[in-house]
Amino acid sequence: MRAISPSELTDFTFCQKLWFNKRKLGLVSKKIGHKDLAMMMGVVVGWYMDQRFRGVYPDFAGYFEDVLSQARNQGRVYDYGITEEVIYGLLRKINEHIQSLTTYQESWLKGGTVIASEPIMYDWGEARQDLIIEGPGGEGIVADFKCKYSDKQNSFAISRDIDLYGNQKELYPLAWNSQDHQLKITKMRFIYSTPGKAPIVEDVLVNPRRQIRWLKHYDTVVKQIHDLELTPDEMCDRVTENPYHITPWGYECEFRTYCMSGEHDQGALTEFIQIERKEKKDVFTLKN
Repeated sequence: MRAISPSELTDFTFCQKLWFNKRKLGLVSKKIGHKDLAMMMGVVVGWYMDQRFRGVYPDFAGYFEDVLSQARNQGRVYDYGITEEVIYGLLRKINEHIQSLTTYQESWLKGGTVIASEPIMYDWGEARQDLIIEGPGGEGIVADFKCKYSDKQNSFAISRDIDLYGNQKELYPLAWNSQDHQLKITKMRFIYSTPGKAPIVEDVLVNPRRQIRWLKHYDTVVKQIHDLELTPDEMCDRVTENPYHITPWGYECEFRTYCMSGEHDQGALTEFIQIERKEKKDVFTLKN
């Protein structure tokens, strides 16, 4: 059975149909909207910080252009309201987040030392952790950067609850501790970048009892996915659908109209395109 990442676990437990559409069919919206730009912002900030801790000071604007061009080369176009002014504003926001994280670095390191940047957990679906920090007392810490996209948001309220009690907080420390490392993770550190200010930092101690329960849940989902993948031709009919079509963050699911209209049964690609996933053997082709 193949391992899955914390993000794949989140997709599957929220809605198996979303997991199938996204991770098996490889469907992405034809429109590049604010949600996509927010994701790109996080990717670029994370990449920059990784490079910085490797002793490189790269061109984040050039990397952002590469990320955006990759989406455009897939045949995707800007959604209504996404203008060049919006793109320029996003570049400015990315720079502000980078400045916040670098200028106030000591405020979130808290006397600790970065010992690993973007380590890949191959036995956990190739999950990546932003940073592994050794605290001043020798404790191990998984650190994760969070960046706000919208200026209208006054807090990370919804995201924060998912961070503090969700798959990432439980599984990332487990992923590191399951490998042969001397440093053992005892806490998760969420670093909420705030442009112009020191980041908001929240440390959460690892709860061994809760992790045991989460690991059992993880193993159950791995078996469910394995069982579905044994019958690829029947998978679309076997996955269940979340009847509320609302994401864990409280937003309307991107596949809501697609699923409710029956387009997934007909194989019609009106609002989505199909891209090739990294795992080629796991890509399914829509029926015409």
